[in-house]
Amino acid sequence: MPDDVEPAFSRLRHRRILDFLAARKEATVEELTGLLDVSPATVRRDMAELAGLGLAKRLRGGLVPAGSLAREPSFREREITRSAEKAAVGRAAARFVRDGDVVFLDGGTTTELLVPALAERSGLTVLTCGINVAAALARHPSLKGIILGGEIHGDSQTILGSLAEVLLDSFGIRCDVAFIAAAGVSARGGATNRMIDRIPLKRRAMGMAGRSVLVADGSKLGVDAFARIADIGEFSAVVTDESAPADELAALRATDVEVVVAPSAPEESGPLRTARART
Repeated sequence: MPDDVEPAFSRLRHRRILDFLAARKEATVEELTGLLDVSPATVRRDMAELAGLGLAKRLRGGLVPAGSLAREPSFREREITRSAEKAAVGRAAARFVRDGDVVFLDGGTTTELLVPALAERSGLTVLTCGINVAAALARHPSLKGIILGGEIHGDSQTILGSLAEVLLDSFGIRCDVAFIAAAGVSARGGATNRMIDRIPLKRRAMGMAGRSVLVADGSKLGVDAFARIADIGEFSAVVTDESAPADELAALRATDVEVVVAPSAPEESGPLRTARART
């Protein structure tokens, strides 16, 4: 190959990678290998070159736009963003809980908004790794709340780390329903998260639950964040709201998971809009 050909191909790949980052905000080695039809070694070399030029930043196993590190919005930003949609998701998701259940609530602003609806049930025990969720539970004495111990992650108001996982294991804790939050949800990519260190506890909670329910407002659907929590098929249901893109709802409905679309305002009666795969 002439000396000037490989640099030309390299520049073309770099442009395609940057275009991908502009659209998706994150890219894994696996995604770029498929996109560019080259080896993982070539992708890693391209990633290193882009990072060296200051055009992107490396993360373990992936790449994000320069200056972002796929910045997760602050907790305050997430708390005030799409709050109506998250409240609708919370109301709808709570209908999976029966009196007397043991429930796991993941950390996050969406899971916090399940708490008022859960307070309408009786005899519930609610475990959580969310500091904000624990504070919400404390406002409802009818709920028996348990917060896991471990490392405090201030930016997300969550507890994480091996100590929390060991606590679950050492007591052989089981729960009826685990509500899991995610930064991205898609039929192709599954449930995904921006930060890898929060995933093990989510996985552990799913493993101890009879059913796992994925909760995400519509802006999360069709998004693939940096690292995978679980495939969609590992959840009993996905609960979202009416702002979710129609094409992604259709893709989810083509799987075996139950899809619940929460109405935008509380409804006193009537069924939720649900969909299962057609056979």
